[in-house]
Amino acid sequence: MRMIYTLLLTLAAPFVFVWLMLRSRRQTGEPDAWRERLGRLRLASHAPLIWIHAASLGEMQAAAPLVDALATR
Repeated sequence: MRMIYTLLLTLAAPFVFVWLMLRSRRQTGEPDAWRERLGRLRLASHAPLIWIHAASLGEMQAAAPLVDALATR
């Protein structure tokens, strides 16, 4: 059963990316930043980074003081 799901996801992935690209252009008028969405960033400096993941608005609001404290440091 797992092999069937893996096969279906592998076959559907290109269509999902095309659909997301078209939806992004329709909503914003610009292509989506795929590299950023997939975690590949081009940074101007080589300063150390801290990634903070918030899955919801409540988590984002709870993390705001931490982000502010880290930014001032």
